[in-house]
Amino acid sequence: MFEIIFPRMVELLQVPLSNPITLWEIIPLFITMFVMELYFARNRDEELGWNTALGNSMVLIFVGASILRYQSITGVLTISSLKTVIPILLIFFSFILAFFDFFHMIPQFIAFRISSKLPLNYLAYLVVVYSYTEIPFDNITIFAAIIMFFLILIFFLLVKHILSVASGS
Repeated sequence: MFEIIFPRMVELLQVPLSNPITLWEIIPLFITMFVMELYFARNRDEELGWNTALGNSMVLIFVGASILRYQSITGVLTISSLKTVIPILLIFFSFILAFFDFFHMIPQFIAFRISSKLPLNYLAYLVVVYSYTEIPFDNITIFAAIIMFFLILIFFLLVKHILSVASGS
């Protein structure tokens, strides 16, 4: 199983190098995710607010719109294509999440976990990867993406721990 999943993980990670057009969307996602995770690691007494959760969820709207714009320019925008449907679903999901965040319709604990930078920016990254490449949307990709998410999560938990030990809190 590892010999199937690991190459797909590498393939997912190499997208910015093999497809530089994705950098326009990926770099801002990674920078904001990394800076915000470091911010909350350093300032452990602070937590995400409803306004930040709302802003985070709205980022997906713009990522999805940018993907659809790119597809329109390159002539691959067609409603019968899964590569078009996925960004549309991302936008739809984002509007629903933004609505829930705006009106505080789900419990704060759940909303702040869903609408934090890491899961939303990672979801955006996966949609960018799928939309701009020929990596198949199959069980191998889904499993590789889930493993990568947890590895990234563990990385940031370790960073938070190291920063808390270094600051003495």
